[in-house]
Amino acid sequence: VETGRIQKWWIPDDIIFIESMPKTSTNKIDKKELRKLL
Repeated sequence: VETGRIQKWWIPDDIIFIESMPKTSTNKIDKKELRKLL
């Protein structure tokens, strides 16, 4: 960030660690369930 290589808005404000990604019945990532974790 300081050297100008990475824009500040590219860096997330928070990072959340989870055990596993919730998936749908078709084995895709369940975005609705992820949003509930926030």
